[in-house]
Amino acid sequence: MTKAATRTVAYSLDPQARVVHLTYTGNPTIGEWTATMLALFRERQYAPGWGFLSDRRPVAEPPDKAYMERAVVFVREHQREMAGACWATVLGGPAVEGMMRLGQALAADLPIKVGVFTDIGEAREWLARGY
Repeated sequence: MTKAATRTVAYSLDPQARVVHLTYTGNPTIGEWTATMLALFRERQYAPGWGFLSDRRPVAEPPDKAYMERAVVFVREHQREMAGACWATVLGGPAVEGMMRLGQALAADLPIKVGVFTDIGEAREWLARGY
């Protein structure tokens, strides 16, 4: 399993399941998040079509709207690397849900499927089904 981290977001790869686990300890800046994603894309094991399990449970505060908009722009600019992906976000609390739902709506035209969950088991099942 490959791992990389910034101050507030880390990833690990599960090649057998073809899942990227993103673990948050705080809200990263958009620069930290994009650096993490770019490092992920350089991993030899990673390929388009993998699932993403974004675990935001430790983070009670939502990212701001500008962060969500920039994240969607990043995904749009990196469609080749993200094509066919399913992205499951597990929420840290009710305050985060509204902003994650906004991100889900902003990503509606992207070549990835986005799901928002409060239960990590449900998120894993959704990824295992491929939608």
